[in-house]
Amino acid sequence: MNAQQAIDIEKIVASFTEQDNEAIYAEVEALDKKVPLHAFTAMIKPYLPADTDAEVLELGTDSTEYQELASAAIWDCLTELVKRQRAAEIYRRSHQFDEVA
Repeated sequence: MNAQQAIDIEKIVASFTEQDNEAIYAEVEALDKKVPLHAFTAMIKPYLPADTDAEVLELGTDSTEYQELASAAIWDCLTELVKRQRAAEIYRRSHQFDEVA
């Protein structure tokens, strides 16, 4: 993808209608159910200090605040990816005949 295509896709994201947003929300909701919090923890664990105590990590991940923050991060990241996937599909459909011409 070149820079102009990326700009065009961001423009599509910015112009999403309420219907688009509802479809995005529904897809993110379905995807979010498939991502367990321990997957988020497993992703960040290698970046924690090497001497991070496993019991401390468990205490942290058991906290409601951690769970809420991790859930929000997962939701937000999924949302941004799903938005751009939808926009890329719209972009591709609108340009599918450009290469033929």
